[in-house]
Amino acid sequence: SPDGRRLVLAHGIGRALVIDADTGKALPALEGTQRARLHPDDGCLTGDGRLLVSFGETFRVTTTTRPGPGGKDVEQESWSAGEGVVSVWNTQTGKALKTWKAGGVRVAFCPTRPLLAVVEANGETEVRVGFWDFAAEVEKK
Repeated sequence: SPDGRRLVLAHGIGRALVIDADTGKALPALEGTQRARLHPDDGCLTGDGRLLVSFGETFRVTTTTRPGPGGKDVEQESWSAGEGVVSVWNTQTGKALKTWKAGGVRVAFCPTRPLLAVVEANGETEVRVGFWDFAAEVEKK
């Protein structure tokens, strides 16, 4: 985070952590990431590290049953990539505040308040800019 107090780590599916850099301890798990791969390098944190926006891919898990050795049925899971998403989390609680499809979206947080700017395609030749103010969702210090 810009204030140096939060670090986001992600490796593989379901392995995303926000670390408190002062204590070295993990903050609460990010809601909805158990079956997702995050790309925090393409996201950002608010100036105080309380909100995280990150791109990621969701995964679907399908369980099938097939005959196994000795006539016992064996369950087998298969994972397949779902859609690309952008999500915003409260790093203090791990709660997901907003998630939407990621197609061609770019994001940035205001450095002084929890205001997210979103730039996305609007037709073939135009773009639009939107703003989401997350001040109501951020707990007071």
